[in-house]
Amino acid sequence: MQFAEHAIGQQPWGEQENILCYAFFLQIVQDEGYTAARLRELSAYSDLTVAPAKPALSQNLGFVSLFALIVGLSTELIKATSFFLGGKGAVILILVAAVSFIYWIVWDGIQSTPYQRLRIKRYVDLAAYDLEERVQDVRELNPVESSPVLSMSKQTEPTA
Repeated sequence: MQFAEHAIGQQPWGEQENILCYAFFLQIVQDEGYTAARLRELSAYSDLTVAPAKPALSQNLGFVSLFALIVGLSTELIKATSFFLGGKGAVILILVAAVSFIYWIVWDGIQSTPYQRLRIKRYVDLAAYDLEERVQDVRELNPVESSPVLSMSKQTEPTA
């Protein structure tokens, strides 16, 4: 029901799950009787409960420079070994590249706690906006425009 009611099928494939989760979140918020003002208060409070983000070590110029030096020296040392002479080096390089790619895919798929907090905060903010918009807007709209996920679907309109 949520899928059809909120025109989620019209959204890009990568955003459909996110919009569906938001639609369920909005339904729960409405069922519990939250108002837009109360949601804004909760959102403001959540800002106070999170410590400021630390910059990633990979953004430090000194660290990146030292890491690049270590990689360069290690590469030259590895190339000088007898193990990498002949066709073995290419096989090892392909295996390392494949393992790195798989590691990147898995690591990218893991969602951290700060990401989850930001996602929930975004849902709270969007719900406050949607609830406020429903109260203010009494005009007849078509079903797609009157969807509770209006604010979210406007941000992720499919491109032609």
